[in-house]
Amino acid sequence: MPGIGRILASVILLETGSIERFAGAGNFASYARCVDSRHTSNGRKKGEGNARNGNRYLSWAFIEAANFAQRYCAEAKRFYERKKARTNPIVARKALAHKLARACFHILKEHKPFDVTRCKFVPNHWTHCGTNVLPGRHVPPGRKAPVAPPLA
Repeated sequence: MPGIGRILASVILLETGSIERFAGAGNFASYARCVDSRHTSNGRKKGEGNARNGNRYLSWAFIEAANFAQRYCAEAKRFYERKKARTNPIVARKALAHKLARACFHILKEHKPFDVTRCKFVPNHWTHCGTNVLPGRHVPPGRKAPVAPPLA
């Protein structure tokens, strides 16, 4: 898995415990503090009382993994750069950590090796029907069609 070596893997395994206690990948990502905690009732915000719920060591491990993945994995770097263009670097790094946490959940739950195609670093519509032309875009006469960035 990009960004996760022996030490981070052991931290993640030891801090997670039994993966069976989490109902889904979202619950695991929330426990790892990779998503915002929301305290709402009837659609209204009710305070910031649960901002520190979850495991701070898992949060640290996935942020470190995101830092390494962004440096050494081309797909992760492309995802990070795309997010950073829309938001700020901290939010982009947290989004990458969230992706890695969800992938880690599925690896531990299904006992299968990491597959970068399942991680969805590249949006599905960019690889639509095996072409790299963005679908659903009207191209006026005399102009080139928008093309997605190369996959590798």
